[in-house]
Amino acid sequence: MSSSGGSAMGPWPATSCFRGLLLDAGASLQIDDGPSLDVLRFSTCVPAGCIVQLTLDEGTVAALRGGAALKSEVRSTDQKEAL
Repeated sequence: MSSSGGSAMGPWPATSCFRGLLLDAGASLQIDDGPSLDVLRFSTCVPAGCIVQLTLDEGTVAALRGGAALKSEVRSTDQKEAL
């Protein structure tokens, strides 16, 4: 991972989620109990699951390094609960 001139850092490694997701809702991330980051859109789905790709700015990377937990949330296809 590298950065030049304070630009956004990325691409961050992709992550996959399990099946049965409401794809239009995307995924959200939260560092500790801070505000949720921008909603991430799924870029594709493969047999192992659905993938989002992240591009993180230096401030977010610093918050991740200083944080204790990274929480993620997605919605199930029945839209009844966050997963």
